[in-house]
Amino acid sequence: GAAVGGSFCIAEVGDQAWEDLFTARARSQRERAPEPVLLNIYNLGKRTRLLNQILRPLGSGVFHCGIQVFGMEWAFGGPSPCARQGGTGVFACHPMQCQNHVYSETVELGNTLVPFTDCGSLIAILKLEWRVDDYNAVRNNCIDFVEELCSRLGVVGVPDWVKQLPKTADALVRGGETVCCVNGDASQRIGRICCGCSMQRPALSRKEAEIV
Repeated sequence: GAAVGGSFCIAEVGDQAWEDLFTARARSQRERAPEPVLLNIYNLGKRTRLLNQILRPLGSGVFHCGIQVFGMEWAFGGPSPCARQGGTGVFACHPMQCQNHVYSETVELGNTLVPFTDCGSLIAILKLEWRVDDYNAVRNNCIDFVEELCSRLGVVGVPDWVKQLPKTADALVRGGETVCCVNGDASQRIGRICCGCSMQRPALSRKEAEIV
């Protein structure tokens, strides 16, 4: 999931600003039903495009995603300069323009019968339920948020190939493995940041960690 929002963040522009923008975007669509729901998929960050070109044929990848409905895109992320501590992790951006990630493709998820006004109320509820401090890259991320939003909108969920890597990482963590991401310049061997650690297995030595 994204740590920073798209073209703007809710916490940055304030509740009234995003409500005004959402209303303006959807005003011409308010009477239209059903409303298409789209899943916008991004290569996570700026450096995963080549990795995803390898993983995608294998049915996996490292992705950020958001739901586009009524002309706006909604997603969930962790702490960032525009998400205050203890506040919501839900943010909005212009469709396919989440600024910290590289847009890849869009998947149609079907049509929702939820009217515009109820959709706005749903987003407000999700803002309360999905707090920035609860974000976890493995178990409570942007894909989990999108799945929840899809369920409440009554459309199909995220394709398996989008969520395969987080599911695998979660299974490894629950099974006692350690899931790590390289931190910093690999040539300097700064070390690794682990998304989940286990007390069931001894920690790797520094030399072993460099090999993994």
